[in-house]
Amino acid sequence: MKSKYFLIITLSIYLSSCQLVYRELLGMNRLKQTSEKRHLKFAAKYNIPLNNAFQIDGEKYYKEVNLHKEANSKLYNNLLQPIQIRVYDKSNNIDFIMFSCIVPPKGLNINWNADVFNTFPPIKQELHDTILGDYTISLEKEISYLKISETEKERLLNLVNESELNLVLYWSIMGGRQSENMIFEIESFKKRFPENKINTIYINIDNLYLEIEE
Repeated sequence: MKSKYFLIITLSIYLSSCQLVYRELLGMNRLKQTSEKRHLKFAAKYNIPLNNAFQIDGEKYYKEVNLHKEANSKLYNNLLQPIQIRVYDKSNNIDFIMFSCIVPPKGLNINWNADVFNTFPPIKQELHDTILGDYTISLEKEISYLKISETEKERLLNLVNESELNLVLYWSIMGGRQSENMIFEIESFKKRFPENKINTIYINIDNLYLEIEE
């Protein structure tokens, strides 16, 4: 319940133009149209590996998400969260997702570890199954949402198949410090287990909220 209220507060701050003080307190930014240049600038600032930094095709992604709007509004809302960690199993099917709305806060920050990334592989918690229900998605489908060339798609799929663990990270510039903290946690996780082949795919979703039409 605590994390639910944290989400309500933070999302209102993401989108409101009159909450400057609170946005700054939580380390967040105003939502803006994000060009590839702006995307890569912030990706570099947040220490994202640029060879695996991509932008989402908001129209494609939202078309898929919108299928759940009537049948499962909670899942629909979760899939539109501005920060997500998606963990895939060895068969490249989704294992679990950490949505920013269900991760418990720690002070004024989201606690992205929450005892999940202290071991390899990450530890799935009961809450993650409850949130997803029967929702499933493959990594190949996930990659189809990216704005990339066929050559880049082939490179990425080869990298995916060579890895022991694939993590897909949805992040946003508007998420500011909350996005940065998530990225730091994932990169720290990779450093803790250098002997394991961990592949990360970072997907910037700022433009999603500007592209979709309700």
